[in-house]
Amino acid sequence: VEPDAGMTADRAATIISSSRATVNRDIVDDSDHLLATPKDERMKGGTWYTIRYAVTQGTPVTIVWPDGTGVGE
Repeated sequence: VEPDAGMTADRAATIISSSRATVNRDIVDDSDHLLATPKDERMKGGTWYTIRYAVTQGTPVTIVWPDGTGVGE
């Protein structure tokens, strides 16, 4: 689904966000391991959604922080 000219900005953002979430789930579903590089520890946004989804699916996750340190399997 693509946003169109008649949509509100909020609705278009919701569709785009939903599309990204679908793509991210597909990436996890097709992966043996997720390497994630979140920009901070706030645990909000698409990267953290994808990390949480991977954990619920049993996909191993390695997180690499902006300073280069890593944590995970």
